Amino acid sequence: MGHNVIAGQSDARVLLIGSCNPDSGTMDFASRVIRNLTDSGRPVIRLRVLTIRESDAELSLADTGRMLKSGVVKTHRIIARSESLNRAVMNFLDNVPSDTAIVCESDSLRKVLDPGLFLVVCNRNGVDPESAIHEVMNLADQIVKSDGKEFDLVTERITWSDGHWHLRTAATAVVLAGGASSRMGRDKALIQIGGQTLIDRSIDLLRRNFDEVLVSSGRSGTYSRPQLRNISDRYAVPGPITGILTCLEEANHESCFFMACDIPDANPMIIRRLLRAARGKDGAVPRRPDGRFETLYAVYRKSISPAVNRLVSEGETRIRMVYDRVDISFVDLAPAEVPANLNTRGDYRQYMENLAGWKMVPDQP
Repeated sequence: MGHNVIAGQSDARVLLIGSCNPDSGTMDFASRVIRNLTDSGRPVIRLRVLTIRESDAELSLADTGRMLKSGVVKTHRIIARSESLNRAVMNFLDNVPSDTAIVCESDSLRKVLDPGLFLVVCNRNGVDPESAIHEVMNLADQIVKSDGKEFDLVTERITWSDGHWHLRTAATAVVLAGGASSRMGRDKALIQIGGQTLIDRSIDLLRRNFDEVLVSSGRSGTYSRPQLRNISDRYAVPGPITGILTCLEEANHESCFFMACDIPDANPMIIRRLLRAARGKDGAVPRRPDGRFETLYAVYRKSISPAVNRLVSEGETRIRMVYDRVDISFVDLAPAEVPANLNTRGDYRQYMENLAGWKMVPDQP
């Protein structure tokens, strides 16, 4: 079965912060996030969304002043009936510049919006039984715990760049770069996009979202980078399955996100959706609208290692053959969410043309 988000629109600009109870410290946590962004010169809009039944918790003038001191460019409030919440918020978001980060406090907005990042702040008092957060806590990217003064998530782990929120998570990311690149005619990991190699582009994004990044390659040292482990396959079976198994054994974390090096635009929102879907499972794999799996853009946990090892010993080269032997969540992708793959010179040329808005000369790779 597919692992789906609550129906509604998505907006990568929104960092949504919910709370377990009124004294969780959500305001202080949001202030710290905003201060980090404004110190780096990034514009931020602060938004508080309340449904009518929550309006007794409406933001006070003192709270507004504290947020303004945090450096927020503008502060807004939306108070709406629950049946009108989606329309009210979408009308607001339509009028926010596309390059502006939005920090929003709400316990109910997650019911109608898939945000760029969703955090829930909790303290020792537990969850308020009347809170709307009950229905959406399982969708939180992280539960942030507070002792009344400090939080167990350092806000420096939260960053904003290229229109996306990033949360450096205690998990491992692996760039799979062991292929022969025969259809590209050259090492596709080293093709250039915007003055950066494809593999460096991937590494930079993954470092903003994971504590550990590995590169899986059949050639030792080929993609050496500072503070980066290059893992050589230790099994004789050809194909990415050996890189997956080797890196599961080498990773310092239980959950590992694997990504083929020919994917130029990994989406942090999809990555976090996969990490959520893998909780309590052996992994999470995207499923395209045509039913095919994105096997090399997936989360696998160390718990699948014995089953993968058995496949390798049988000479199997396809990682998808393990899915019937372990407990995998399948995450359905919309057509626009299917990642691009640069397998051929034609794929690369088309991607660069779309990026630049002009056609390349035919003989360029």
